Amino acid sequence: MHASLFSLVTVDDPGVVFAWGMEIVGDRDGEECRKTVVHVGGPGGQGSISTHESAEKACARWSAVVPLDLRWDVDDWIDATRLVAGWSAGEQGADR
Repeated sequence: MHASLFSLVTVDDPGVVFAWGMEIVGDRDGEECRKTVVHVGGPGGQGSISTHESAEKACARWSAVVPLDLRWDVDDWIDATRLVAGWSAGEQGADR
């Protein structure tokens, strides 16, 4: 089993994140099994969580609200983790 992180960004401004998600791919009885969890932020810290069959289907569903693009976030999430942990880009090779 492995997981891939992604964001759904607005088509008009790819810097605006509409939702964050994680697609989990596993194996069930020899068949590939995908599950996707999406968190859509809301006003005042409120939000909603939804599940979908894939990241692409989540993007299609939420694009009915606002036009969205799917962006896989490998580097963005690594950078965010480093920021939360207090690492800077110059400390990537430092032991922590």
